[in-house]
Amino acid sequence: MTLVREYAQSNSEQAFATVVSRHINLVYSVALRQVRDPHLAEEITQGVFILLARKAKSLNPKTILSGWLCRTARYVSADTLKTQRRRQFREQESHMQSILNESDSDAWRQIAPLLDEALNCLGEKEHNAVVLRFFEGKDLRQVGASLGMREDAARMRVNRGLERLRAFFSKRGVTLSAAAVAGAVAANSVQAAPVGLATAITAAALCGSTTTTAVIALTKSITMTALQKTLVTATVAVLAGAGIYEAQRGAQLRDEIQTLQQQQAQQIQQLQRERDEATKRLASMTDDGGNRTGNSSELLQLRGEVTRLRKEAEALAADAKEAKDSQSGMMQIMSNTPPIRTFFATAMTTTAWNQAIVTGGWKTPSGKRAIVMAKVFPEDNPQQLTIKSYILEYTEDAGSAIGLARFNTDEQSATKATELSADQFEAIRKAADNHEGVEIVAAPAVTTASGRHTEVQTVDMHQTPSGEKYSTGPVVDFVPTIASDGKSVQMMISAHLNYLVQAPQH
Repeated sequence: MTLVREYAQSNSEQAFATVVSRHINLVYSVALRQVRDPHLAEEITQGVFILLARKAKSLNPKTILSGWLCRTARYVSADTLKTQRRRQFREQESHMQSILNESDSDAWRQIAPLLDEALNCLGEKEHNAVVLRFFEGKDLRQVGASLGMREDAARMRVNRGLERLRAFFSKRGVTLSAAAVAGAVAANSVQAAPVGLATAITAAALCGSTTTTAVIALTKSITMTALQKTLVTATVAVLAGAGIYEAQRGAQLRDEIQTLQQQQAQQIQQLQRERDEATKRLASMTDDGGNRTGNSSELLQLRGEVTRLRKEAEALAADAKEAKDSQSGMMQIMSNTPPIRTFFATAMTTTAWNQAIVTGGWKTPSGKRAIVMAKVFPEDNPQQLTIKSYILEYTEDAGSAIGLARFNTDEQSATKATELSADQFEAIRKAADNHEGVEIVAAPAVTTASGRHTEVQTVDMHQTPSGEKYSTGPVVDFVPTIASDGKSVQMMISAHLNYLVQAPQH
């Protein structure tokens, strides 16, 4: 904290650099445990120290700096993961709605051009209630808590806002029920922002709000070059994505690297030409003894220009070498990381309590089949429920023997779900325990609130021969909504199953 106070009082770059060097391993380790992604952990580490630079003057001198850094790293990591998950879910939800709910899509096309004008006509309380309920997906209890009212009052406020929206649309020739308006707005009103936009905005905001030269110097010292950012982004995509995406991203990456190399080569050539021209002018003026006195100022200026151009050329050459080394390392990671094939399932259905849904039926790289089953149970709290899910793998023979063959598909993605009775669900689950050739890969369960997006994930870490880590394992998203009668549940499910296609080649 003595160094932090020194930096806060005198903007000492040396003091802050010492703080960073002493604690960077601590912060990076906390971030890595939280996000399990080395490149994302680097960005979080950078963000933590930028926050430290901003808050240096306001920290209490008795603050335990290592403890503050640990807590801040956890907060920044949690916010980063939350933002990523929300963005991914919005993208998945938008995709599912465009495929599975054509009627809602038709309704949305009619009301979308009028929606913002209609919202503008609502009172402030109705407007806030509608936004919280349908734009942010909060349940009525959460809406009431946000507005400072009881759940029943929140329900009335939401219903009143919906009715006014319906009347507004009706006057303009769009005749829809309040339920249709609610469904269309909830499914389509919030669209996923372009991938990478949040990162770009964050970087711009940080740069724009940094005013002291010390913070600017620090940011420059710990921020990667544009080319390195491109390579890191491509590497993350290769480690996390499916085989098809890897091939596409690899082609894009090669084009980007080639373009950047050409730009750097052109810049180096231009600087070399300017340097040579300045050198010739300097030599000519040096040889001209008669004009030496009158041109002394220009001689000094040209000497400085030659020195500057020489340094810039050397810096560009170093950048080019660094880019080449980064490219070589990234290509090595690509060659060592085995291809990963991802299977998708996106479906929406309505079931009664204790009924189950099943989706999938994909043929995995090992030759087996895989399905995802989910069953919803009510809780004592009327707005809470428990979801039990099972991810099963089975051979073709075993699937035929116990009636799973009807779920089989040769596609890599699935957009349908089949309802199962409680007895059918239990029979399949027991078969996985007793029948050879049927295996439960994962059985995640979660208790959640009605209308809330919930993600369950099984982490299966691997390591390439070069030491790079990557993860496979199933990820399943649920959005269960209890019907108004309290006897059925509308379930939206999105599953991602990742499989290694082959072992790394040496």
